Amino acid sequence: MAFAALVQERLKKAEASMPSIADEDPDWAEKTAWQMSQDRFQYHKCAFGTTEGTHEKFRMKIPDFSASRKFPDAAIESKHMMFTRHDMEKLFDAQLEGIYSILDNQLSHLKSEKPAKQVDYLVLSGGLGSSVYVKKKLTERYTNKSRYTNAKHLQIYTADDPQTAVVQGLVLNEAQQHETGNAVLKSRTSPASYGVLCKELYDENKHLGLVLEEDKLDKKTYAIDVIHWFVKKVLLLERLRRWAVELWTKCHQGDPVFEDHPISYDFKRKLSPDTDLRRSHWESTVVISWKDRAYLPTALGDDAAQLCTIKSNTSDLRLDDFEKVGYFYNLVGVKFLVAKYKVQVNIQVGGILFEVWCNDLKISEDQKIQVEWKKGAEVGRPLKDEERTEGRARDIWDG
Repeated sequence: MAFAALVQERLKKAEASMPSIADEDPDWAEKTAWQMSQDRFQYHKCAFGTTEGTHEKFRMKIPDFSASRKFPDAAIESKHMMFTRHDMEKLFDAQLEGIYSILDNQLSHLKSEKPAKQVDYLVLSGGLGSSVYVKKKLTERYTNKSRYTNAKHLQIYTADDPQTAVVQGLVLNEAQQHETGNAVLKSRTSPASYGVLCKELYDENKHLGLVLEEDKLDKKTYAIDVIHWFVKKVLLLERLRRWAVELWTKCHQGDPVFEDHPISYDFKRKLSPDTDLRRSHWESTVVISWKDRAYLPTALGDDAAQLCTIKSNTSDLRLDDFEKVGYFYNLVGVKFLVAKYKVQVNIQVGGILFEVWCNDLKISEDQKIQVEWKKGAEVGRPLKDEERTEGRARDIWDG
């Protein structure tokens, strides 16, 4: 939080002149800054921008601060920290720049995809959404008809209870879905693409430049670490009427998926006839990419990173239920077994839940990936080849 960082910076300056404070509690500045940000500052934040709440100067008492002398470099005097209107504007303006960037990108994207579409309303919620100053600045910027041609008649409103509006909406959505089976929030927009590693039978026209490997059981050559994409970036995850689904597909080149209808793809896995299912387990590797869907990679590399591994317990499965592949055109013996299974992706309010099913049994441990549908989080760097040994989905291929 910007305000807490400013207060902590100032307290550190005062602390340098009073070593005894740091000796008693090394985290004093950080703890005090957080306490001040949760206390009286909330009033000033909400009131800033109003006639009665905007002052050239105001002060806040520093909790448990006994020194009565002045610290000019830290804007501290008489056990209080002093703030100016300019200080508050800098705090808000820094946050507003991020908001401007998001809204500008969304309006630009909408204009390129649907030039005739107009945005009529913008509803503010959350902590910053309760600020009169923020609403004033957004109104000045986005109700300028000549600047944003697809927001000519934009009206900006503040939610009745902006601090808890989002939480209330999520609770109401879950309650209605539980009671009626119908969710209020039926649409989802993914900030990233998610897929599963597999391997595909080598095709020189399709797998040029990919890592190849000979399968020990069928002796055929496969391209490994190929990505099968389940959820693609900026797809609309919504239950739509048939005509709307077709329209979205034409406009956005992607298959829509629904919260109440899981995405499911079939895979196969080869097994040796002497496999002990009670002591083995299967692993499927989930990957993520932030690239636009038109430029999604076909295999693991710099543009896609491993996110997690789905582990499956095979102890309840039976070898007799799997397809047997023999020698001499399948006439003699058993060369290997083929297990058919599916990876299922469930779209939820708080993220994506991956499951593995085989013979009508869910064999995977629950693996939910948290997704902020409006804004993605950073992921670590992609692993190098020498690091990608454990959890590699070498025995999975497309059905």
